[in-house]
Amino acid sequence: MDLEIEYVINQKGHKTLIYCEYRYNKSKTNKSGSTLWRCVNRRECSASLSLDKTGKITKRKTVHTCEPMEFKNVINEHIASLKKIVCQDFRPIQQIYEEYDEKIRQKIPKSQHYLIPVFKTIRDTLYRARKSFLNVDRLQHISTETITVPEVLGRKFLIYEEGQSEKILVFATCVSKKILKKPGSYYADGTFMSAPPPFYQFYVLHLDINSTKMCTNIVPVIYTLLPNKSQETYTRLYNILKQKLGIIIKTFKCDYEMAQINAVKSVFPEAEITGCYRHYNA
Repeated sequence: MDLEIEYVINQKGHKTLIYCEYRYNKSKTNKSGSTLWRCVNRRECSASLSLDKTGKITKRKTVHTCEPMEFKNVINEHIASLKKIVCQDFRPIQQIYEEYDEKIRQKIPKSQHYLIPVFKTIRDTLYRARKSFLNVDRLQHISTETITVPEVLGRKFLIYEEGQSEKILVFATCVSKKILKKPGSYYADGTFMSAPPPFYQFYVLHLDINSTKMCTNIVPVIYTLLPNKSQETYTRLYNILKQKLGIIIKTFKCDYEMAQINAVKSVFPEAEITGCYRHYNA
């Protein structure tokens, strides 16, 4: 009985056949639908397999003169898996690589760790996979002018994009958009560490949804990327939220930063605004 044939996608995006721990690349497809597969080490090994149109082995030619690639196969499957993961998980690619690098090292003997590609040798492959999935020509930008949110990410989450050299991006889920129409109590929080370059700040608005004395229910509802933290930028943002989303701020609390407080006052003059000093407490 023939052992099971497996297929993986190689770094060029084509199928590689795995059989008895040896790897084969397709050499030819005949008119009948049958295919010829040759050992990936074809310069030093002339072994080949012939498959009929159903994928069943019909002929094996010569004995391999190269060594089987048991752990190399595991590593190549790992690389193929990484290419899929970076298209589903949008954390920094190097962070994903390092996380899964630890996992693959636990699967194979230490003596075979030299086969695992270091990040700089696989980096371009992973970036190409993500760019192809997102249908964009670049993943890193020097200026916000060149940024275009991929359709696969934007159609459900991006709700507004404004400006060029000082672009603002506003994101919200469908659920969030449904609860933003009523006057509410909002809390603002910005972080600079999490802002992807070239944006300066990742700025989030939280909404109090029916909190009680016994239970606090404050949830993030609007996510924004800002080019700076000037009063002008905050004013642009809150005008967008008022005009495009129809939000009404009843009460507003933020870090004691006058730029955003003044911006909220100018756009929502009826709002009750308080600053939070917790970041300045010893």
